Amino acid sequence: DNQSQKPCLCAVLRKATRVVTKRYDIFLKPSGLKITQYSMLANISRNEGITVSRLAKVMLMDQTTVTRNLQLLKKKGYIFYQEGGDDHRVKQIELSGSGKERLKKAQSLWELAQREIESELGSFGFDVILRSLNFIIK
Repeated sequence: DNQSQKPCLCAVLRKATRVVTKRYDIFLKPSGLKITQYSMLANISRNEGITVSRLAKVMLMDQTTVTRNLQLLKKKGYIFYQEGGDDHRVKQIELSGSGKERLKKAQSLWELAQREIESELGSFGFDVILRSLNFIIK
């Protein structure tokens, strides 16, 4: 049947993800952040007082991976934890001053990466890929 002739979508997506991740990492290198760290800081910035479990849901990552990445960001002084509301076990994640500065520096580098990739794919191709991937994610 014709279906067996098509490449595995999962394998192609994983390869594409590695290639794209590497491209963003190269652009972000002067900021000292990798794309995963940048994405976490950006999500924390957009969702003030977000919890670890909520951040994991927003980023579609498992909580253990998020916690491990947050430990590195905390060690670098980019984030800190604050007790959240009534439940003292719940920790909210906040950006520190240096985290906000690091994110701001990385933002312009991220925009350069984004523009270069969009220019290579063309606006139409870029939009088609984004729409297709967002369809899969939902």
